Amino acid sequence: MRAQGCTRPNGGVVCTLYLTAACNLRCAYCYERGRAPVPDLTLARVADCFQHLRGQHVAVGSLVLFGGEPCLRWDLVLGIARASREYDLLVPNAAIVLFTNGLLLTPRRLEVLERESIQLLISFDGYGERSALRYGEHFPTMSAHMEAVISSAIKASIPTTVVFTVGRHNVDFLLSDMSRLHDQHGVSSFSVVIIRRNDFAARCLAERRDAVVQWARDNDIDMDWKPIGQRGSQHDSYFFSACHTRHLHPRELGTWDKSGW
Repeated sequence: MRAQGCTRPNGGVVCTLYLTAACNLRCAYCYERGRAPVPDLTLARVADCFQHLRGQHVAVGSLVLFGGEPCLRWDLVLGIARASREYDLLVPNAAIVLFTNGLLLTPRRLEVLERESIQLLISFDGYGERSALRYGEHFPTMSAHMEAVISSAIKASIPTTVVFTVGRHNVDFLLSDMSRLHDQHGVSSFSVVIIRRNDFAARCLAERRDAVVQWARDNDIDMDWKPIGQRGSQHDSYFFSACHTRHLHPRELGTWDKSGW
């Protein structure tokens, strides 16, 4: 059976909940570095957010659990998923998506995700030294562990999309790394996020993007890599944290403001 990626929004808004600023990694390129600490979300705040959506007659097409590393607040992951159903906010075929670095996904937690119908966006840099900016000196062991986690999620039939964080450290190996995940572990859905630092995003990425997108088409692979220069989401979006609520119209750029979320 063909492995599935995360369900694309099909009607309704995309609602992102910022569970925690805490993280179990210290990625060298993280845009959260140096920002003021933000309180963790609470289930009481979640209830207020969902009441707000209900009051605005908002139907949710995709509910994204975001951080930091959201698996550090596993209680919130499960509580939010259940509360969203209790409040009847999700449109038919909506997705609850956990955006995670994957390191805290144990076999038991994967079983829970499958049972609760929670999908996975797993952030990844690639293999070997390409993962050193993420995992530090332990990159050989950590990247092998992550390969096993991704494989286990696919085998558990959890809809899984691997998100590559792309910069100078891995752009030249992107196609080979995606091919390896596809050929060896059955990953059939990928997304690309560009590190917009030190003018990397302004460099000539069009040729690399075209090659990856063409490979995806040739192999019937779901690929989300926005055209060069396209910014912002194509979907109507809400962002909630412990401190802020923000609504973004389609194509409007921004998630967390400079004051922190």
